[in-house]
Amino acid sequence: GELFAGLGNHERALEYYRKALAFEPENRELFDAIDGLLVKTEKHEERVSLYREALDHRYDPEDRLKILHVIADLQRTQLSQPDEAILTYVQALDVEASDSKSLEALTELYREAKRWEDLAELYLRRAETQGGSAGAGYRLDLAKLYKNELSDTSRAIDQLQEIVLASPGHKEAVVE
Repeated sequence: GELFAGLGNHERALEYYRKALAFEPENRELFDAIDGLLVKTEKHEERVSLYREALDHRYDPEDRLKILHVIADLQRTQLSQPDEAILTYVQALDVEASDSKSLEALTELYREAKRWEDLAELYLRRAETQGGSAGAGYRLDLAKLYKNELSDTSRAIDQLQEIVLASPGHKEAVVE
């Protein structure tokens, strides 16, 4: 594989590296060599497959999270597959429920896809786990979402009341 990679014959190099990785699926050097060639040749679908296969051999939560981030990023940017990216970010939250990268990406993806109910659930989840002023910010976003996108004034008011009960001087909640 190294010989063919050095000669610029990426397809043959990939063929040999993949055979070697099949025998040693946990070998990070082989994985990195294949990934590097796939990056060079811009084979994004194959990178997703490579990383999905790696999940079968990586058990450390931090490793799994990194792998899922790479997959989701490829799906979102290079492959223009937002629905698949959403599913992958949800998988990442199964590994680490408070993963900020996944939470932020899901917020953006749900907004872009106009998946208002999913976005509402995500805001509520973030409000309940954050608490304090950060939680109030998510509740305020949730109230605006209920009011503007879902036309549900009563649920919007409920969220504003939650904010005011927790922080009676919260100016934005009172103004809304």
